[in-house]
Amino acid sequence: EIWPEQLKQHFKACGEIWRITIKIDKVTGLRLGHGYIDFADEVGATTALSMDGSPFGARVLRVNRKRPNPYPDSFKGKGKKGKGGKGKGGGWYDNGWSGGGGGCG
Repeated sequence: EIWPEQLKQHFKACGEIWRITIKIDKVTGLRLGHGYIDFADEVGATTALSMDGSPFGARVLRVNRKRPNPYPDSFKGKGKKGKGGKGKGGGWYDNGWSGGGGGCG
């Protein structure tokens, strides 16, 4: 298994890392084999792109820019009891710069 701390160590030379997310199947609890790294700035993300194909343990990483959501309005939170923007819901800040790692599961 791959842990966020291992990815942070691997990508630390790229710059400040805000968040590392390893995708997990909600039903089975198993890792899906990919994740995201959010960098503090574009320079870090661009540097991380140069690490595409780098060895990581017994795997080879695939590093890409995060693709934009083709359906940006379909995942908006409805808040408490479906009352639009009231209560909990909404999204989180995403600066659009992520390194996706194929085979990080």
